[in-house]
Amino acid sequence: MAKGPATLTTRRRRLAVDLLLFLVLLALLAFLFLSSENPYLTEKQALKGTQAVSLYGPGKTLARAEYDSHIVYLLQDGNSYALCRLSRPDPLFWSNGYLDAVTNDPDYPMMPLINIDSLLVICNDPEIAQVELVYYIYGGGKDGGFHVLRQTEPLVENCWLFPCHGSLATGTIDDDGFLLRGYDANGALIHETAVPEVWTDFWDLTIPEAR
Repeated sequence: MAKGPATLTTRRRRLAVDLLLFLVLLALLAFLFLSSENPYLTEKQALKGTQAVSLYGPGKTLARAEYDSHIVYLLQDGNSYALCRLSRPDPLFWSNGYLDAVTNDPDYPMMPLINIDSLLVICNDPEIAQVELVYYIYGGGKDGGFHVLRQTEPLVENCWLFPCHGSLATGTIDDDGFLLRGYDANGALIHETAVPEVWTDFWDLTIPEAR
């Protein structure tokens, strides 16, 4: 049996329910917006806003690397390179990220740039075909001691990106130092940065040899 047309009372009740749901949704959006620090609706807005807050650029996007919990942008503004880390603290809004920059000096074969959980190496020698990162984690446990990471392909031309996870992402690489090595296409060592003084003068460590 077909239902008859909705009565005026029924229509008013439905309208009231729809209005109530709309107001609840509006209040939820307002709460999320106000509880986020410098909220943005899109990733592009967050990138632009982070550069503005950091007084950088606006830089040209050279590369974008996406990970499980965050996104890393490689930016360039003239001779300056920057890493910008963006994350999405809630499902609807983006917040300001973390940006670190360095001015490239072509007199140095390898220029490092540390961001929260990334290390960028800018190689000014075109003969460098592979980059090796040696870092040390002080203390015992399974993560203690020397660790060696190698990259055989640049992220973009002359730029090598090392994602830092686990203990490496806690600031160890910045606090305890690191060593960079550049190899040519045949695997021969052609450049090596200075060994951190803390490794030799204080900890008396034996540095892993170049491969």
